[in-house]
Amino acid sequence: MSLRSIIDAHLSIAQSTGKIAKLYKHKVWNVDEAQMRSLFVDSTNGRIDVCFISPEAVPANDLGPNNNYRLPSIVLYWYRSMSRAADDSQNTEDGFLDDMEAVKDAFDANRRLTTGAAPNQVHNAAWSTAMETRKVDYVMFQGALCHYAELVHTVKDGPRSTTSS
Repeated sequence: MSLRSIIDAHLSIAQSTGKIAKLYKHKVWNVDEAQMRSLFVDSTNGRIDVCFISPEAVPANDLGPNNNYRLPSIVLYWYRSMSRAADDSQNTEDGFLDDMEAVKDAFDANRRLTTGAAPNQVHNAAWSTAMETRKVDYVMFQGALCHYAELVHTVKDGPRSTTSS
């Protein structure tokens, strides 16, 4: 399948969790406050909650004639504005970590990136690795202190033809 199909499958799986308010199949930028709110802010609670899905690298593994596999590393770059009560009885970190686990579980339960309803299901990959959390941190994003995570895994796509006609 194409890299675009693999990214589309990521969008579908991530959306199915209901844990991320705004999802994009590429990195998005804005030019003013109105665009920032429209593109990155969850309208139900007023907090930034956005994730960009993007390939990081696409190495290949050539195992011989007509046996070439591409191995794209797909990253979910996720930002969610943070807050906590003065006494720390409530905080957004716990919820963010729980939601992160739910998203990872959804990908781990669907290692072939099967999307769509039967009989139109599409298998976009031979397999993918378990979803890893490469980074969890706090960052400034759009002028707000945010929880930040990079969720990444590698997809095996192929075999592809390697002989000329």
